[in-house]
Amino acid sequence: MSQTEKLREEVREWLNESHFQWNFLSDSKRISAATRNPQESEKLTGFLDKLGAVYSHEKWYPGYVYDSTFIIYQNADKRLLELRAQPSEGNVQVLQGEYAVTHSGDQNPILSTQALASCAGVLLYDPEVKAGAIAHIDYAFETPETIEEMIRKLGTLGAKNFVFGKTGNVEFVSGITKKYGDRFKRELELPRAFSFDTRDGKLYPFMEAEDPTLEKRLSRISHRLDENVTPTFLTYYPSTRVLA
Repeated sequence: MSQTEKLREEVREWLNESHFQWNFLSDSKRISAATRNPQESEKLTGFLDKLGAVYSHEKWYPGYVYDSTFIIYQNADKRLLELRAQPSEGNVQVLQGEYAVTHSGDQNPILSTQALASCAGVLLYDPEVKAGAIAHIDYAFETPETIEEMIRKLGTLGAKNFVFGKTGNVEFVSGITKKYGDRFKRELELPRAFSFDTRDGKLYPFMEAEDPTLEKRLSRISHRLDENVTPTFLTYYPSTRVLA
């Protein structure tokens, strides 16, 4: 039995013995699981993390029929999906299905992405601490969760209020703007390819990055599509803290 098959069997056995409602999604590559019990959610999260499974977890608002829902990706390659960029020359190239975070004092203060055709592009930037993040999102319904992750990561760098940039096709963000609207101080329309420099807070024409992981990370795009893996993965986080 392969490692993937073993993981699938252990997940199914755990769910059968739990209070989760679960089923296979139509592609048979993913398991959907839901519970009304917060303690059960914590148990499943711990179990999946211990197994090294790839999954997405959404907590619902109080009073909703479920406390949490999970999507478990049975055949996903966790190591490939969590591969981080290794940029050089100060520029982090963000590929489809990725987001990256940096700041002006980091050795890589520039964030770049391109080919935002049907994909959505998002930028958050706090000019006070000069910390920013961009995302290249290929499943529109993942946009709110991705933006929340970006806000959380930027918060660890001291960011509080943001310039909010987005391409014209960004959808499903009304809940986000309602929740964080007082922290979005200015909106910015993004082009389909750009580089953003956190040192001056300006957009520039797209600049190609030098990175030995690019080829491997490009192969991740087809793997995500083949396995219907929808979350957007963090590809870069600064190694240095924002200077006070």
